[in-house]
Amino acid sequence: MAADCLGSFGSQARFRNENRFMQVGSNTLLGASGDISDFQYMKHALDDLLTHEYDMDDGQSLGTKSVYKYVSNVMYGRRNRFDPLWNAYV
Repeated sequence: MAADCLGSFGSQARFRNENRFMQVGSNTLLGASGDISDFQYMKHALDDLLTHEYDMDDGQSLGTKSVYKYVSNVMYGRRNRFDPLWNAYV
């Protein structure tokens, strides 16, 4: 995967080294476009999910389908509260 690493603030190209990828578990790579702060929100939510999954210590790991379902549920919930996340994920 390839991504742009420019973060803009308004019309200013202010941040030139923003990472738009996140490894989730051992088998999933999440790429994002759109608002960086919304991507950071999703990263924190996924980190919390991974921490909870690690604490369960049941031998299960998050698969790609589970990550997709979680991200889509978070996005849907935010849209229903009229506070959407302005991102597109791959």
